[in-house]
Amino acid sequence: MKKNTAFIIIILLLSVVVFNSVSFAQEVVVQQSESYFDRSLHKLGRGVHDVLFCPAELAVWIRKDFREGTIPQAVTAGFVKGIGHMVARAAVGVYEIGTFLVPQKPILNPEFFFSGAF
Repeated sequence: MKKNTAFIIIILLLSVVVFNSVSFAQEVVVQQSESYFDRSLHKLGRGVHDVLFCPAELAVWIRKDFREGTIPQAVTAGFVKGIGHMVARAAVGVYEIGTFLVPQKPILNPEFFFSGAF
């Protein structure tokens, strides 16, 4: 059991390092000159990103409310806001994965979670 827990922690830490370096990369701007294939893959990537990182919305909104108010406010209002944003990001991610063959502009702002979360 302890080996499994250690393995999971190592995988999580490695994924944080990898995704953290990707999150600080330049934002990709979809232009009309890009091919249909590039725009479709970009939309698919946005959808996968939204589904993978939707749980992080919960922590971000609790943190934001904690900085602006009191601990009870952060735990209650931040939790409710976080759940709402988490569900919205997951739903948009599923939609973008399902319709990635039809490229379109991003639905959420910021386009990627780590672009403006902190």
